Amino acid sequence: MMTKARSLTEEDFLSLLEITDIDTLVGKVFDYYPVGCINLGKIEYSKLDELCEKLKSGDGDRAENIRAVISIVRCASTGAPDPCPIVEKLKSEISSDLSSDITAAELAEKAGISLYYMLHIFKKEVGRTITEYRNMCRLEKAKDELVNSNKNVTSIALECGFANSSYFAETFKQSTKVTPLEYRRIMKETKRTNKVLEKANDTDLILWNMLEHKDILEDGFDVDSIVPSEAVKTYTVTYPTEEYSFLHEAAIIEYEGVLFAAWYNCPKRELADSSPIRFSKSYDCGKTWTEPKKVVDDPTGAILYCPPVFGVQDGKLYMFVNQMAKPDCIHSLDLYVYNKEKDNFDELWSRGDIPVKLNTNVYTLSNGKLLLPGRWCVRDTFANTPCVIISDSGRIDADWRIIKIQEDCKLPDGSTYDHPEMSAIVDGEKVYIFCRNDQRKIPLLYISEDNGETWSKPIAHDLPFCNSKIYSDRLSDGRSYVVGNIYSRSLLAVFISEKDDPMKFVKGIVLRDAKNKELDICSYWCYPVAYEFDGKLYVIYSFDIGNFRRGAALSVVDLSKI
Repeated sequence: MMTKARSLTEEDFLSLLEITDIDTLVGKVFDYYPVGCINLGKIEYSKLDELCEKLKSGDGDRAENIRAVISIVRCASTGAPDPCPIVEKLKSEISSDLSSDITAAELAEKAGISLYYMLHIFKKEVGRTITEYRNMCRLEKAKDELVNSNKNVTSIALECGFANSSYFAETFKQSTKVTPLEYRRIMKETKRTNKVLEKANDTDLILWNMLEHKDILEDGFDVDSIVPSEAVKTYTVTYPTEEYSFLHEAAIIEYEGVLFAAWYNCPKRELADSSPIRFSKSYDCGKTWTEPKKVVDDPTGAILYCPPVFGVQDGKLYMFVNQMAKPDCIHSLDLYVYNKEKDNFDELWSRGDIPVKLNTNVYTLSNGKLLLPGRWCVRDTFANTPCVIISDSGRIDADWRIIKIQEDCKLPDGSTYDHPEMSAIVDGEKVYIFCRNDQRKIPLLYISEDNGETWSKPIAHDLPFCNSKIYSDRLSDGRSYVVGNIYSRSLLAVFISEKDDPMKFVKGIVLRDAKNKELDICSYWCYPVAYEFDGKLYVIYSFDIGNFRRGAALSVVDLSKI
């Protein structure tokens, strides 16, 4: 589910005018109007590129060109045209006096337009009826009064235009999932004891108070104190090229002393065209990489591929790949095996009965079975329900069965997961799953006590991951690690646990941040995947150098130094 776009104010627009770097400017526009995977095809890329070139060259009116960029991105984000003056006037009329019960007919008469046209254009532009919009404004005002005043609920209800306190309470709980008094208590009494809550808004705090909590950071651990370390060396795996400017969701593993990396590419935009799976090898621990080779592709773009994950068993290297009917709509799970003679991967099978988008390399459970976390969907629809798949035989090339971690993609507050990519830490029969959650800023865990057969409800934790992939696993010395973006995609960090408690994190180091100009990569880094080999942790991730151009980099962490 796509993040809802907020209105871009005139002040916001003036701040955009001051940005000289075009890549930064376009990135800011996408921040205001996020575009989910499912809507990528709605972007008019040729027009966007043309406008960016005009902005770079100074051709034409700068403000008009920026407004045109905003319009293109906004249409892909919301599917709506530029704001309609009539609708903006109606919104202003409604919000200026929330205690008024002015009817739609009266509003139409004041605006001098047809009632039926007004109802149509308002719903089309705003996505709500006039009544729904008025109630939303009333609720927002009520929330402010509940938090910033000591007025009783009845007074607030009447002041905000509700007929009585009972109807107000019913409407309020339907919207927020809590009563007005519960909302006041949560907002006033929730102690912002960790970095997660410092950045939480009211909907985040409501979800936090609905969940069980598990603190995984050592007491007193200050996330803001972590810095880059000399234990980390960073190398480029592959830069964007003229043929493939976009790279996403890389994976890494060691096989017979050689590092293998794989990813899916796109010629220009993410999943807007073909998305071949490609791989490369390193014979010198990540310093240099071979020319990428293609594993599978559909040049027409009718079949999309993503993302590769690895496993090694009985001297064989395996790669799982997803086929997609369209972005994030999973069609099948495919398994490939490495052919040494051809130096490429051969397909073993394709399973349409496993519509699961995978996120990690293969984990081995304490009972000898294998586990892969992912997200499930009805075949050819959007994958959004957290799940794992398990190989009961312990064989990578055998049958896998699906276990839904929960039956749907809903959280307790009624919000829907958005890209719940997951990774695991296995501790005996216990399995901990870190879960990405784009809809709320509350980081989540699931816990299984029986090798992944049954799962807890979602649990909140205190490591402030943002809206990007998280990767975790155990190390050979008994510690565990988790890699993710902290606060934003411009800061990528790894956290290391104690040896005797794999879920108590006591150390952290920065892998990449926006201040680091190394490798001429200075935008953001995301979608990490890691693998331990020979005393080092190899973390591969996507890097963005602007204008939708992405490559892959590798940070090598000397574990003996941390």
